[in-house]
Amino acid sequence: MDPWSNARMLEDYPQGYPRLAAFLTLDRDFTVFKRFDYLRMRSLLEQQDELAELHERLDRCDDTEPIRLGLSSRRQDSNVERRALLRQITAKLRKYDKCVQNCHAMLRLPEAHKTQKQNVENWYLGNKPLVRSESGCYMNCTRDHDYIALTAKDDDRAGLETLVDIMLKAFPNVARHFLDPEVRKGPGVLTTTE
Repeated sequence: MDPWSNARMLEDYPQGYPRLAAFLTLDRDFTVFKRFDYLRMRSLLEQQDELAELHERLDRCDDTEPIRLGLSSRRQDSNVERRALLRQITAKLRKYDKCVQNCHAMLRLPEAHKTQKQNVENWYLGNKPLVRSESGCYMNCTRDHDYIALTAKDDDRAGLETLVDIMLKAFPNVARHFLDPEVRKGPGVLTTTE
């Protein structure tokens, strides 16, 4: 069975996001994405302050409570404002906790190696799959440290091996020429059996 018969070449994908996604899946070293550290911090700071504000409001509500039994029994608490504040706090904490955990997970992902970013940027600049207004993430990624790789750079792979692997994936017809014995037997191709 021909292993290349069902292989879809990069050029077979429509220009735009489909081809960019196909390129990013060619090699695990191409899985480079912007982490958006600054935006994550701004979002966390915003949520943190919203919670701090709710905390202050809850403290004021508790401090001015005319019926002290409401502070000693949740079931008998008739303060509608406190009940509403606690529901808001619970919802905000759920969102904040999830964002903190997601941020922690993102920060633990390996930073994209310069060669990974350079390979993706070179392909991107040579192919321009997206409109200019949506190209900011990959136009100058080599100058930005805010990028992650979904897989760690494999430093054990030799440079030539990596180059050959990438070229064979980017140009499957070339790979097929070297790997498929039927293609090698074509006219004008020298073989050792002739």
